[in-house]
Amino acid sequence: MRDTQTGSAAARAATGQTGAMSSDRAVLTSLATALDDLTDRLAAVASAHVGGPDEHVATDLFEVERSLRGASRRLERALRGLAGS
Repeated sequence: MRDTQTGSAAARAATGQTGAMSSDRAVLTSLATALDDLTDRLAAVASAHVGGPDEHVATDLFEVERSLRGASRRLERALRGLAGS
């Protein structure tokens, strides 16, 4: 007779990995929130330098902001994948 649990969910349950995944998800969710907050703060600093003598700094900071927003999207995608595991 076959066990009704199949695939990776059964393997995780058998090894206790479901708790670790829950912990990982909590950590990653917290990091995603912190990343979003830092990105918003960075954008505010960049905006403060637009039109001033340090406009080149604003350009660099906006490039960093774009990179961080991309990282945030990738992290969110990873979180969705972890939830679907």
